Amino acid sequence: MKSTTKTKSSRKAAGLTVTGNPAEQFDRWRQQFNPLRGLTIARAVSMFEAAQRGDYSDIQWAYRFIERRDEDLIALIERRVNVITQMDWNVKIVDEKASAKRGITLDDTLAKAQAQVLLAAYNRITNLYEAIEHMSMAAFREFSICQFQAGDQVALPGEATHIECLNQWNIARDGMHGDWYWNQAAKQTTAISLGAENKIDTRFTLIREWPRPLDEIGLLKFIRSNLSRKNWDAFVEIYGIPGWIVIMPQNVPPGKEAEYMAAAQSIAEGRPGALPFGSDAKCADQARGTNPFRDAMQYLSEKLVLAGTGGLLTMLTESGSGTLAGSAHMEAFNIVARGEARKISELFQAQFDAVVLEAAFPGQPKLAYFELAANEEQDVGEILDHAVKIKNAGGQVDWVQLSEKTGYTITAAPQLPTPAPVMPGIGFQLPNRRSPAMVFSLRNTAFSKAVAADLEPIRKRFEAALALPDAEMMAAIEALKGELPELLKEINTDPESAKIMAVELQAALEAGMKAQQGGSK
Repeated sequence: MKSTTKTKSSRKAAGLTVTGNPAEQFDRWRQQFNPLRGLTIARAVSMFEAAQRGDYSDIQWAYRFIERRDEDLIALIERRVNVITQMDWNVKIVDEKASAKRGITLDDTLAKAQAQVLLAAYNRITNLYEAIEHMSMAAFREFSICQFQAGDQVALPGEATHIECLNQWNIARDGMHGDWYWNQAAKQTTAISLGAENKIDTRFTLIREWPRPLDEIGLLKFIRSNLSRKNWDAFVEIYGIPGWIVIMPQNVPPGKEAEYMAAAQSIAEGRPGALPFGSDAKCADQARGTNPFRDAMQYLSEKLVLAGTGGLLTMLTESGSGTLAGSAHMEAFNIVARGEARKISELFQAQFDAVVLEAAFPGQPKLAYFELAANEEQDVGEILDHAVKIKNAGGQVDWVQLSEKTGYTITAAPQLPTPAPVMPGIGFQLPNRRSPAMVFSLRNTAFSKAVAADLEPIRKRFEAALALPDAEMMAAIEALKGELPELLKEINTDPESAKIMAVELQAALEAGMKAQQGGSK
């Protein structure tokens, strides 16, 4: 939290709630405390009981650690939060059907004015999605609290430019449903002992509660999984590098027991040595039963995932990461996220929108509201139509964003080279450079040589035209264009290429007939 001694007094003078100096100055001791040391089921139950009384310092500090170390919790948090924070937010106007249900008359002018005020209030906030993410974490931590700020002062929602996300371990409560208090030193204490001066004024805060926190399940799962891992490590240590059991022979001579024992111990530890006749050695490489630890850990993971996806069994029945499994998993998180987005939207509507609109339009019905786009199904055709219009207007469309909005996999089309202009009447393209050789570059065959000879008059005219300056060159080409019909008529009177083509066609016909008749003439 942002505060100094100077701003503390100014807050009091303004009649605002003071939540204290930066917590890091007072709860530095907790940063040296690792709650995972000696963490047992009995210790977890004790923290649950303290939290029920409103003392959240220990359990919320433990939640912070397991959220950073438990693989299943990390995956659940990332997937759920990412889906929510990728949603667009909008300020909307109440439709006629909704206003009729609330028994109010829809005033379009008033509704638009309220929407503009709300939009301006949300646009002033520099970290809106950070606050949305913090609110979504209430589903894991039982509650989330943010404070509205303008600079280094607490502020009302309509004046806020920043939403400060408060640490859970710095929060206390008067019982299960009482007032909230700022526990500046993050110490184990009751709300009453913190005093009225540390009571959190809800006018300047955004508070979300959740009755079924996932971190409670995650904490117990973390303890039990660690116990299974510890026993699994011991199992691997025993059977991963198997030991040896040496059976001594009968009738060991008196006084030789220690000598025989030393030899047996050396062999059992893998060192070279010799055993007396009649000795035996057995390898301890087989457990008495199956390895139960993987199954136990998988069971605990399944229960946490089941709770984290709202009981959607597709997360457990669809294995792998292919198309079907991936779609099932993504749909599970989308369903959960849509419900979360709706609840968070209602939270902002009640604790932010209502305050802003009442201040700007006192006594008027609330006709505009904030909403995360959880239930909106965008018209893909409309999105693509807008993209085409932007492109035609000379703008550029971001392919990544367009792919995200439409759900299509979109890649930019390869840029094809611009074709050179084609001269009317002949099948040759003008090159991009002035090179007659490029125009009349043909393969070195009898037919191609004959074509080149037939087109010699035109080639010479092109050479002469391309050698002229730009202005004269275009005039010469236009003149050649007009003379082409007569030139081609002269060429086609007795072209050498036609004679060669006739010979080649006859040879090809004879070869084909010969092949058809099995090689006989």
